Amino acid sequence: MALPLVLLLAATSVAACSDDDAGSAEELCSVVGDGRSFAALFDQGFDPTDTQRALSQLAAAKVDLDQLRRAAPTEVRDDLDAEIRYLDAVTGILRGEDPDDPAAVVAAINGLSEERSAAQVASLVLEEFQAEHCR
Repeated sequence: MALPLVLLLAATSVAACSDDDAGSAEELCSVVGDGRSFAALFDQGFDPTDTQRALSQLAAAKVDLDQLRRAAPTEVRDDLDAEIRYLDAVTGILRGEDPDDPAAVVAAINGLSEERSAAQVASLVLEEFQAEHCR
């Protein structure tokens, strides 16, 4: 049962830095590149009912997001944080739900409507930032 993850698409666009070190648009654009390496993590889709594969994809995505976060300027930090909260919530569900009950896994992920909505809004903001700064 494939499930789209908004943050995974948006993360290829742009990210934000930690509270301590502000990056720059130039640094971020350099790290983002064309986004193909991140997108390749999900070429075969994302299936939350295949727990091990999904957790592996999310772990790899987290590594990429952390790298983007270190490079990004302060102005997009809150948007990335919204996407990371969604990623973390999905990861928590996959670790906490019984993998032998795929309906419960999907229902729990579908219950993340607030986090998903925030990630969708953040995605739009981040895509606009990339379009403006990463040419």
